[in-house]
Amino acid sequence: MTFHFPQRMPSQASHVFFFLFVSFGVSMATSAQETLEKEGDIPVAIVETLPAWGSCSLDDAGTQEDVRTCTEQAISKYVVSNLTYPQKARRKGIEGRVIVKFIVEKDGAVAEVNVVKGVHPMLDDEAQRVVESMPDFQPGMQRGKPVRVSYHLPFNFSLN
Repeated sequence: MTFHFPQRMPSQASHVFFFLFVSFGVSMATSAQETLEKEGDIPVAIVETLPAWGSCSLDDAGTQEDVRTCTEQAISKYVVSNLTYPQKARRKGIEGRVIVKFIVEKDGAVAEVNVVKGVHPMLDDEAQRVVESMPDFQPGMQRGKPVRVSYHLPFNFSLN
């Protein structure tokens, strides 16, 4: 293939070689069970049975919506009772919204806690500390098997 570059005279042709690397992948899953096992390590956001806070089981709460509401209220209570607004941040007037992402693992443990939207290291660290200290959940379920579930939890730090 021959190209002419603007800075060269048309009589001075240059050869340019392009290499295109192509990779093909073939899934060899032969059953839905194998597919579920392979996908089992990818955190999901929508599941048949949501992870539940310790006291918010489907047996005790009733419907799936009741479990979700109970879990949200339990998380809110936990955050309010365990969150400490850093004194230094108060004095400096630092406030804002921190969003923390975490995974509820197949065994219910809280893992992979990361600040995805931060305000200031003092507030970010406090929000992350609270999430990391949360007790285990009852795991989320998909097709009767425990799965990893991804969550985003907002923290509003306000001095008002």
